[in-house]
Amino acid sequence: MDFLSWTISEEAISGAAAGGLVSFLLKSWFETRLKKSIKHEYDSRLLKLKSDIEKESNLINILQSNYSNKNNASHDRILTSIESIWAGILYMKKFKPTLLGIIDLLHESELGTELGRDENPRIIDINQSDIDYLFCDELDGKLQDRLYAGEYLWSLFFSYRQLIGRISIVNKKGREEKDVPIWWEDNICKSVISALCSKNELSEFNKLEFGRVNWILNHIESKYLEASKRIITGEESINLEAELATKVIKALEKNGNTNL
Repeated sequence: MDFLSWTISEEAISGAAAGGLVSFLLKSWFETRLKKSIKHEYDSRLLKLKSDIEKESNLINILQSNYSNKNNASHDRILTSIESIWAGILYMKKFKPTLLGIIDLLHESELGTELGRDENPRIIDINQSDIDYLFCDELDGKLQDRLYAGEYLWSLFFSYRQLIGRISIVNKKGREEKDVPIWWEDNICKSVISALCSKNELSEFNKLEFGRVNWILNHIESKYLEASKRIITGEESINLEAELATKVIKALEKNGNTNL
């Protein structure tokens, strides 16, 4: 090979090598830029995703906090209403006419004219003020608790009020007319008691020879406390016993609502 050919060949090889090197460097540079670009895009998207997640998380926390606060406030209002209505029941129990306690000690055969004409000074007759207390502001104000306490607890409170009032009126008139009727045979009393009691409970009530006033009032109190406990512990909502509540309220409305 002559000198010229060798020179040309060497230059060709050198050019090819240089071209290969340039190609390799360009390829490496491109791959590096591509990786950096991809990484930058990935990092940007990741940061945006993290930001979006944080925003959503904060929003969820705010919503949960608001819900929790509202839920807690609502639950507190329910507890307040349950306690308020129970206080009303205790108020009626405390101030119910003394004569109702005496009647509970008497047998059915001792009512009628025997009690009607009994002038024993220990018998304190029922007067109008004993009935008017059932319509005092202390008890009328309980209506505002109906929404949060629910229809069932309200129906128990209202039944308690209705029965004390109606039993008082029946016996007041009986004493005035010298002939005290059997109060549990009064249509209004019978209707309310039937709505409140199951067949077995009604059978138990009808077998009693003494203490019927105390029995039915204690029965209502027990139902109230039992239902309240289930609501307070979260076992039931205020909508429990909806069917029974409707039955009781219909019985009360049928008999004149608040007009005893």
